[in-house]
Amino acid sequence: MKQQNVAAVATRNWRGESPEERRVQRRERLVEACIEVFGRLGAEKATIRDICAQARLTERYFYESFRSTEDAFDSVYAQLRQDLVDKVTSALAQAPMTIPELAGAGLRAFYTYIKEDRRRAQIILIDAFYANRKSANRSRTAIKEYVQMVDRLAKALYPELPPEFDVEMLAWGLVGMAIQVGTIWAISGFKKPIDAILSHNLYAWRGLQKWVEAYNRSQSMVPASAAAPSPGKAPGKTARKTISRTAGRTRAA
Repeated sequence: MKQQNVAAVATRNWRGESPEERRVQRRERLVEACIEVFGRLGAEKATIRDICAQARLTERYFYESFRSTEDAFDSVYAQLRQDLVDKVTSALAQAPMTIPELAGAGLRAFYTYIKEDRRRAQIILIDAFYANRKSANRSRTAIKEYVQMVDRLAKALYPELPPEFDVEMLAWGLVGMAIQVGTIWAISGFKKPIDAILSHNLYAWRGLQKWVEAYNRSQSMVPASAAAPSPGKAPGKTARKTISRTAGRTRAA
């Protein structure tokens, strides 16, 4: 009889809300608690008890949504990462189609996002690479997606670049630099203004632009942005599609 009463409570509406609606609300509270606890303590020190105390829910409800703290961290990281991707791709979609302008727009969106909420830096830049193997693999996959996007954008803007000009290899270094600079910036308490952080990053990105242009001149090539593109194949349109496809793939991951 008692079990039947418990089952009835679990499946009936309460204050006009269905069991599923209440479950979704509990998960949202847990996610917010995870962001606070992981962002404040770090993934290594955070416990289920800490998260439940922050959410004001019992451990029973924690296990309703997550299997472990690792699972909770992965869920929170995936949510923040998608939010960041949306911010960056939106900024890229509005930027002029040159390598420095695209880099500046994307980096400003990235650094603004982590500065707006300092907990994000702990989760995205620090713990994502060290919390557990699963999150580390996801982080490397995320970086690879950005690297490949840079590679595709460069080739869309300069379609006549020869195969031996390895933009992807350069992009690994540039994206890695942006992450390391952001990490040190966060650890220092975001003391320097964003413009100062951007300017140091953009020295390297402008170098990439000049290298591409110098290579084009040495090979008597004209940059696609200065050439007359064939109908339907304008470099700007190709680059925009590259940005959209990257955002779509990330959401599907």
